[in-house]
Amino acid sequence: MVWNTERDGTGKAYEDESSFKMPSHDITLYAQWEKVSCKNYKVTFVAGKYGSLEGETEFSNIQHGTKWSDAVEVPVAIPNHGYKFVGWKPELPSEDVEITEDAIYTAIFEKVSKGHTVIFKADKNGWLEGKTEFKNIQHGTSWDEAVDVPKPKAKKGYMFDYWKPSFPDKVKKDGIYTAIFVKCHTIKFEAGKNGWLEGETVFRNIRHETPWSDAVKVPKPKANKGYVFVGWSPVLPSENDKVIKDATYK
Repeated sequence: MVWNTERDGTGKAYEDESSFKMPSHDITLYAQWEKVSCKNYKVTFVAGKYGSLEGETEFSNIQHGTKWSDAVEVPVAIPNHGYKFVGWKPELPSEDVEITEDAIYTAIFEKVSKGHTVIFKADKNGWLEGKTEFKNIQHGTSWDEAVDVPKPKAKKGYMFDYWKPSFPDKVKKDGIYTAIFVKCHTIKFEAGKNGWLEGETVFRNIRHETPWSDAVKVPKPKANKGYVFVGWSPVLPSENDKVIKDATYK
């Protein structure tokens, strides 16, 4: 309560129980009253579909301006089997918010996704090293977080080429990914007596039917003193010929 030298509150104000120096004349103080709402409110909690509430669900006769934390104790939302609690609608106020009206808050439940499964396989020309099946991956999980891709290992005479289908950025469905292996070849170059080779002499993992010019870079023959280079045995393929087998050229 506040006191004032004027009945309408336009004079000098004094806090209740405060002290002041008495003037040389009489003084009259008028009590200043503030209107307080006597209205009471009710807060109700209800469960939406697929769940229930544990605890008191209705709080009545809450005085105007009472803090949320002093007025209610939020019940526990219990989801049915296969569902999860995701929140209240509307969102609950913070603890210090004052209650100024009736309100109803509904617990919202959603079905729990069992998640997706990702499986890795190898075709007949290789195998996989590492875990090949990942289950219960939540929808939308990034690929790198969801799986650890196994390492493709090729049988002799083959090489890993690609995954079919290609990997997604996020897991949004079940998927089976197959490691595809292709036949590959090795081309070697050797120097005969009386000379040597300058440059790379072994080319491995050449994909079957790769054009010769894309597969190798023929090393440069260098002859010993008193000798000349006369050719390769067998004769080298032409640039557009395709590599279809292992070969050694001298």
